[in-house]
Amino acid sequence: MYPSSTIARAGVPIHPTRRRHRIDHRGSREAIDAVPGISVTNFAGGGPPNVKGNTGYVVAFRIDPGYIVLYGDLLIDYIIRNIWAVAEGCMPNTQIQISASTAGGEPLFDLTAAAVGAAWLRPAASSSSTPSQHSTVIIPLSADDPEGARNLMKFKLDGSWPGVKPKPLPDGTTCLVNAPAAVGMPDRSCCQSGLATKSTLHRP
Repeated sequence: MYPSSTIARAGVPIHPTRRRHRIDHRGSREAIDAVPGISVTNFAGGGPPNVKGNTGYVVAFRIDPGYIVLYGDLLIDYIIRNIWAVAEGCMPNTQIQISASTAGGEPLFDLTAAAVGAAWLRPAASSSSTPSQHSTVIIPLSADDPEGARNLMKFKLDGSWPGVKPKPLPDGTTCLVNAPAAVGMPDRSCCQSGLATKSTLHRP
C-alpha cells in the first residue's frame, strides 16, 4: 500500500480496496448540493498531476436567494471534508479552491471568516478580507508549505486519504429568512432565535 504522500506525488489513483465507505465525485457534489439553500455550480478536480506534479480541486457554490448561512465554519468544514473523502482520481496535493456567491441584494457571506473559523486558514487571513458578493479562498494542502502541512495533519487525525464521508450537517446551519417573492411564502425568519449572532453574513 502506498503512503498517501507517495500517491499524491506520483499521481497514483487510490487502491480499489480503500474505496469502501468513500464517495465519488458525484456523491461528494450531491452531498454539498443537498444542504438547504446551497447550490453547487462547479465541482472539478482529482485529475492526474500536471507537469509540476500538482493536482487539486476547484469547487464553487451559490447561496440561494432568501437563505443565509448561520454557521459558515460548519459549512466550509463539511465541503472540505466531502472533497477529501472522494475516492476517485488522485489525492489533492496542492490546494482546494472554494468560491461562494450570493444574489444581488442578498446578505454577503464572509467565506474567509468561515474558513478561519473552521481552522483551515490561519486567523491572519481574515484581517485583510472584505465580504463581497463573490469570494474565493484557497485551502493549502502542499506538504512543503507550513499551512498546507498543518491542514494535512488535520486530515490525518481521522486516518489516511481518502477520508470518510462526513455526516450530514445539523439543521440550522443554513436558514430560509425570506422566501423569494414569486413563491408567495411568508417570512420564515430563523434569526429571531438569536442564531444570527453566530452568522458570518454581512448586509451590503
